[in-house]
Amino acid sequence: WARWGDDQARAQLIRAAEELLQGKRDPETLGAAVTGLREEWKRLDASRHATRKQWERFDAVLTRAFRLVLEFRAKRAAEEKAAAAAKASICDQGEAWAASIDWQRADFPSIAAQRHELRTRWRALAFAGFREERRLRKRFDKQIKAVEERLAAARQAEWSRREALIAEAEVLRAAPQLGDAIKAVAALQAKWKDGGLSVDFARRVEQALWQRFRGACDAVFARRDAQRAARDAQRDRHLEERKRLLAEFESALAGSNGAAVARAQAEFKRAWDGAQRNARDKSDPLQGRARELLRKAEHNIAARRLDAARNRFALLARNSALAAAQASAAALDKGRAEREALLIDLELALDLPSPASACAERRERQLLKLRERFRPGKTESPDAEALVQRWYATAARSDAAHDSRMSAIVEALVKRTGTSP
Repeated sequence: WARWGDDQARAQLIRAAEELLQGKRDPETLGAAVTGLREEWKRLDASRHATRKQWERFDAVLTRAFRLVLEFRAKRAAEEKAAAAAKASICDQGEAWAASIDWQRADFPSIAAQRHELRTRWRALAFAGFREERRLRKRFDKQIKAVEERLAAARQAEWSRREALIAEAEVLRAAPQLGDAIKAVAALQAKWKDGGLSVDFARRVEQALWQRFRGACDAVFARRDAQRAARDAQRDRHLEERKRLLAEFESALAGSNGAAVARAQAEFKRAWDGAQRNARDKSDPLQGRARELLRKAEHNIAARRLDAARNRFALLARNSALAAAQASAAALDKGRAEREALLIDLELALDLPSPASACAERRERQLLKLRERFRPGKTESPDAEALVQRWYATAARSDAAHDSRMSAIVEALVKRTGTSP
């Protein structure tokens, strides 16, 4: 019975071995199953040996099954050997690269990119076997760690530099001299962009630092924009005020009252000078319009003064005619002679020509005035306007020649003085 039981157990082991050849099995699981079956066969042989036929049948089946395991293990060993060689090559390249870095003039973005590339290539390679993988991993991590430490130091230095720039920008928020603050901010922005190490901060760290720096800079620019807006608003108010002054002055010029025009001119000049001091561009069209209106006002006032002077002298002429109508013939004859003398005096005073018939008398009057000029205790000669008034106050017969000469005298006097009577 013991032999029969052992034979049954061995037959069951042979069937189990034959089942290993059926279907697809994981090589590692298959290898463990082969080992387990052989161990069980050895346990049975310890009490009673199997027949030669039983052993050869069992061993042949397990040998066939284990061949797949051996092929898998050979392939895996080759792959691990190739992976180990590739990883050793990466370690060689990494060590040479790390030794070649000039940290005084390091291109940190390039270093970070190269480090990332080495890691990516390492992760893409297959497992190199437990012993080689551990040895090579230590070698690879050592060189990467050295580079990481230098990068971390550079990153810390750059972080400190940017924090200092942020602090400077924050101080400029309330700088009293805005113009100097704007220049300082521009210099800080140039330093932020070009003056420091370009290290590979984490995106959130980079964005946080930039947002703080930009916020401080924007606050300074916002002050400038607010001042510009205030100046623009003030300039617009001044522009509207100047337009209003021009409109009011132009309206005043349309009036017929000369005194009102003169007052409007004086008021406009005073108000315009004040408004002009606040204008940004003194050569703007409004200034040209103001000069045009002032010239128009001057012409208006001068014309009104001339008209007033002419009207005054015309009134004197009318009054003179009325007086002549009531005077005696002797008085009129005497008045004509006096008027002739006054006409010559006026023509001399105003440098106007006298008719040929009066040339001799004109020379005599010139000599007389010359002698009177050097006479001691002489009195001041009356001015031309006083002489004109005396001429009109002297009653005389109507004389077309005298009237023509007086018209020329009055016109010259009006144009020369331009004063109101």
